[in-house]
Amino acid sequence: MITTTITHDKVNGTVARLSDSHRWVGSTLERYGFTWSRAHQAYTLPGTRTWAFDPYRVGRATRQLRRNGFTVRVDVDNTTPKADPIADELDQLLDVAYTAQRLGAAYQSDQRDRADEITEQHRTEIQSAVTAACDRLDRLAQRLGWDLPEILHINFVLNDAWVAVGLPPF
Repeated sequence: MITTTITHDKVNGTVARLSDSHRWVGSTLERYGFTWSRAHQAYTLPGTRTWAFDPYRVGRATRQLRRNGFTVRVDVDNTTPKADPIADELDQLLDVAYTAQRLGAAYQSDQRDRADEITEQHRTEIQSAVTAACDRLDRLAQRLGWDLPEILHINFVLNDAWVAVGLPPF
């Protein structure tokens, strides 16, 4: 018997984990708004990480699964954690991304206005700083998944910085 465990907390949001793979259960969860998350290796309900549990949205999926003989367990923890480690990391990385974007804009301005004063060492330092920020994003995205809107936004900002400092677009 396949058991679907739906959990909700303010760090991971609403996550549905299956005890065993079943195509029909997965398609039912997708029909009710869940998407597969490679980071969690489970189905997640997008946009629920910082919100309280939505019993109506999840209730339709659980009702359909139970109607067809599947066991569903729901665990809800609506308490707000003292610190949200994911949000803190994303905020720090967004600050780094905006700093890298400003650095890229300043580098382009310097290239335009005083190109003869830019040394190879200066260019290499700027490119390595932007590359380090992109590496940090990649490590965080490997943990959290590329499907988070915050990760996609940071990626967009860092791509601007990456191109601005003369690196090939990714």
